[in-house]
Amino acid sequence: MTDVAELRISGLSRTFRLDGSRGGACAEVKAVQDLSLVIPGGSFTAIVGPSGCGKTTLLKLIAGLEKPDAGSISFGGSMGFMFQDPRLLPWLSVEENLRLAFARGGPETDAEIDKTLALMGLRDWKKVYPRQLSGGMAQRVALARALCRKPRLLLLDEPFGALDAFTRIRLRRELDEIWKGLDVTVVLVTHDIEEAVYLGDRVLMMRSGTIQDAIGIPLPRPREYRGQEFQEYCRRIEEETLGFQGL
Repeated sequence: MTDVAELRISGLSRTFRLDGSRGGACAEVKAVQDLSLVIPGGSFTAIVGPSGCGKTTLLKLIAGLEKPDAGSISFGGSMGFMFQDPRLLPWLSVEENLRLAFARGGPETDAEIDKTLALMGLRDWKKVYPRQLSGGMAQRVALARALCRKPRLLLLDEPFGALDAFTRIRLRRELDEIWKGLDVTVVLVTHDIEEAVYLGDRVLMMRSGTIQDAIGIPLPRPREYRGQEFQEYCRRIEEETLGFQGL
């Protein structure tokens, strides 16, 4: 499908030590525990699991925003990261927010920004400020910023979680179309099982800092939410996830 390098994770661990208050004992939270994983180049991998299972910590470790206590991460290329909220600077326009992703300006940077804005359907919004954008539009700008330097690995942390249902569905479709046209490996963290099945080639189920199971999703794209096979994958992942939690 693509010559993008695979992502390799070996023996990854990260423990947070929480200081006790009022003389209490310190607590340890094992966010990621001896996790090993291979994500094929050019694939779209979704990670689901309950709050506190280590999903976001894993993304931050891959991105280098957290340092592991043990283990290694190998990927031969640049990375882009999209957070749960847009994190746009309110005093800068859309175009200026994208410019921050580049170390230097110049004609090549301008051309790349214009190309990315066109890809995201934002060409007419380049001079607009964040306060003038809807929540969905702001997230599209955040995705454009993550894509404008042509990353080979795109990390998405609950990117549509704060949006209304209709906007989420629309942005999922846009993301699916954009990914199919790019040489990029995507890792998505989400609480939404339907979102994971709609976007993922494979869904990883995470619990207590490690991957408990993985399910391939060989459905043709674009996918239909109401299709029988789609719903069967959703039910299977939901049942396994609830089983991990003992519910």
